[in-house]
Amino acid sequence: MVHDEQHNPTRYRKRMRFTQFQVARLLGWKNIKGLRLIESGQVLPTLKTSIKLAITYRVPLEFLFKAFYEELREQMRIREADLFPVGQASVTAGRHKQR
Repeated sequence: MVHDEQHNPTRYRKRMRFTQFQVARLLGWKNIKGLRLIESGQVLPTLKTSIKLAITYRVPLEFLFKAFYEELREQMRIREADLFPVGQASVTAGRHKQR
């Protein structure tokens, strides 16, 4: 996983003026090893940890891992386009008939 320089967990931690140790303690961890791995992009945190980081840093979740989020979004849009060719109604269009 690669972080872009403008949007990564380290930037938001520093903006909040937290040390790695302080954030690790807020997460309920005994040391900074896991946070260091997340910040370096070597590991992707669990959903629960990601949400805790977003809350701690006071940013939307997708901001913490913006490059990864955008990569996944692009993949999903491509899959959607493959499933629903131009001009074809989306999945939800036929589910709810208006009365």
